[in-house]
Amino acid sequence: VACNPYDKDSVNDGMGTIVTVGVKHIKFWTMTDGKLQGKKGMLGGLTEAQPITCVDFIKSTTKDKEAYDGGYTVTGQHDGSVVIWRGTSAMHCVKSVHKKNPVASLCCRSFQGDSKFLVTGGGKDGKVKVFEAA
Repeated sequence: VACNPYDKDSVNDGMGTIVTVGVKHIKFWTMTDGKLQGKKGMLGGLTEAQPITCVDFIKSTTKDKEAYDGGYTVTGQHDGSVVIWRGTSAMHCVKSVHKKNPVASLCCRSFQGDSKFLVTGGGKDGKVKVFEAA
């Protein structure tokens, strides 16, 4: 469970959209009229449904053509890949970040005046991988 600090559209007392992950599921929760409302994440064929092992968030880059200001959700997958989400839809999958080892943790940061962002992921293979996600 984590809260997206970059989601300006959320009405969850300023804490952002709540995201839950687990075995073959990701759900995005917002508060509406005092009730939590959840929406399932849609993979759109980018990867198969599998356990999601970790989650973090990154703010939108200044070069983002569609100017999405809700930030992005980034998830680590059981097969070692990393998926980047825009809203409730998967938009990019970086395969084999940790070969076939689960991604155990993620840390996402923007740099160069928020024009780029960097993702680091630790895996069961004992390695930390760093890559620029665009």
